[in-house]
Amino acid sequence: MKKNIFLAVVFLVLGFSLFAAGTNEKQIDIYYSASLNGNLDGCECKSNPRSGLVKRAVYLRNIDKNSSVILETGDIFDVYPDELLSDYILKSYLELGYDAIAVGDQEFSNGISYLLERIIKYPFLGNNLSIKTENGNLVSVSKKPLIISKKGVDVAVLSIIDPEVFRFYPVDITESIEIMNPSNFISLFLSSPETKKADLRLLLFHGSLENVRQIALKNPSLDIIIAGHEQQTVDGEMIGNTILVSPGGEGNMLGHLKVVSDGKELIFDNSFIKFDYMTDSDDPLIRERINEYTKKMTEKLKK
Repeated sequence: MKKNIFLAVVFLVLGFSLFAAGTNEKQIDIYYSASLNGNLDGCECKSNPRSGLVKRAVYLRNIDKNSSVILETGDIFDVYPDELLSDYILKSYLELGYDAIAVGDQEFSNGISYLLERIIKYPFLGNNLSIKTENGNLVSVSKKPLIISKKGVDVAVLSIIDPEVFRFYPVDITESIEIMNPSNFISLFLSSPETKKADLRLLLFHGSLENVRQIALKNPSLDIIIAGHEQQTVDGEMIGNTILVSPGGEGNMLGHLKVVSDGKELIFDNSFIKFDYMTDSDDPLIRERINEYTKKMTEKLKK
């Protein structure tokens, strides 16, 4: 499926709504985020400003969930163990309508047992990742790709984690997981009947940009790759037939990818919504959670 860069320019000039007014076109909005790093709240720190989920939530609550797909590439937890904070983040992501949360390496910060319990309750996706239970059984995080249907548009989503992200992790983690070869899973994904019937083939990739660019070159039938982990911003880079995007780090930006398809080619418009801790409004419910978290942690420290 060819992506025409020239038409993408025309698309921007004429306007998205005008192009999509035809009878055969299908359109969908894809919102994506990455590397929250535990920032339920933000910080005005000059060296490392963070807006916090408390700001992003205001925007996400107001989008049309019926015609939008909302995805996360992973590392939503802090690098340090904090089950209480992680639970507040997961509850918030569920309320905000995330269709999938890719499992990143930081999702293991609270240990194997914690993650295994939450995978059942929340929309985690990790197709090439299996985790060992206490009795030694391997549990696949996601046995099948996710098919998301919104207003007549079917999006096939695969989540892949790069084995390299665990290079410096302790043995108690690395010996408790099994990561299948990414290339094998992507090949199976692209050849499956469900994926072939979908309007869009989308890969959530948690790993290095260098590796994901190689994946894009080897798999031209991938339409979209959303990358996370390295916390770099990639604004609609075309790699052959595939568009690569990444929203950077600390959860400060939300990516917005508008896609139009006429069944023969896709036209994209990518943009970023940037949030500011000092000027953007708080989401009241998440601010309440932050206050609860602060109160509980204060009481814990006193004890």
